Amino acid sequence: ARKINNSYKSEGQLPQDPDIQDLKLYMDKRYETLILPINGAPTPFHISTIKNVSLAVEGEYIYLRINFFHPGGIGKQADSIDKENVYIKELTYRASNDKKDDVVPASNNLSHIHKLILEIQKKYKDQEQERKQMEA
Repeated sequence: ARKINNSYKSEGQLPQDPDIQDLKLYMDKRYETLILPINGAPTPFHISTIKNVSLAVEGEYIYLRINFFHPGGIGKQADSIDKENVYIKELTYRASNDKKDDVVPASNNLSHIHKLILEIQKKYKDQEQERKQMEA
């Protein structure tokens, strides 16, 4: 059986970062966890639950799409998922690309998070591969 990665045991363990309080996307590198605002609440997702991410620019907006492993999906992780729970298959966040009054555009947060997710995913996959080699 695959180990379930729970980053935090309670809501009080979430980082006390202003970005989280402002309901921005936030990557907690220490716990390899992406914290997403969902219905006005910061919601943590361990990096191992994220299948892939993509960034697209359409006109004056930038879109960050996050696909998660889920029951019925393809891949080893999808097969080992507890089918009794509720799962999110995909989330998309949109931000304006416009720079107004020398304020940093909201799209910078999405671009930064996209880069961090890819970086942490690579690190996590490398660590998992090392762990499997040590067990063999």
